[in-house]
Amino acid sequence: MPASFLTIQERDNYNHIPKLDEEQLLKGFYLTSTDKIFVNGFNGTTNRFCISLQLCLIRYYGFLEDNWKILIAENIEEFMASQMRMKEFDKNLLNDYGRRAMSRSFHLQQILKYLQYRRWEPILDEPIIEKWLLERGMEHDNERWLLDKLCQKLHYDKILRPAINTLERMVGSIGERLNEETYQRLTFLLTPELQEKLDKVLEFDKTLKMPTHRWLCLQPTSNTAKSINRCGEPSNP
Repeated sequence: MPASFLTIQERDNYNHIPKLDEEQLLKGFYLTSTDKIFVNGFNGTTNRFCISLQLCLIRYYGFLEDNWKILIAENIEEFMASQMRMKEFDKNLLNDYGRRAMSRSFHLQQILKYLQYRRWEPILDEPIIEKWLLERGMEHDNERWLLDKLCQKLHYDKILRPAINTLERMVGSIGERLNEETYQRLTFLLTPELQEKLDKVLEFDKTLKMPTHRWLCLQPTSNTAKSINRCGEPSNP
């Protein structure tokens, strides 16, 4: 697998925050009474509004892009504003939020603590994830499937997903290790007798007029027993 395998569009899709229907809004962006108690502990309408959005984004999607204020759909903002009983949603609330980096960092820290999430820690997480990827890759080595499963795992484990490029690199670099792991797991089967049989499969068969391996790869011309049994046999002169 190449280290980078996603197209630009696919990479953007992982960071996309789509417009949601009513059912999805209720599922992902409804503030519980406990949520409201937590949010109301912060000063200012702007802070409370934006902290509510970040809380729900992390809980529903498992990640929070640095430019989430630009990516978030308008109907999500309006739904949140209605829950906070804001008579009219003002787009400037988002523009005004987080002018101080220390405030944004503190808010995120408190949100993660409330949700019982934690940040991605490369030194701690990468060895564990690489081992997990090896196991999943033995079942299915499609890199896009593995990347999707990895994102789901991080969400389930309540680890704030890092940049998708980071995960893409990890998945893309696991291919060679999968080959090594497969060989290691099958080594005990490669007895001298089996190796001799496998070598013979590659030898040229005079009756078939082709290597046995090639004959085994041929497909029958119909779904009858005769056709299947005779597949690859040389025709009579």
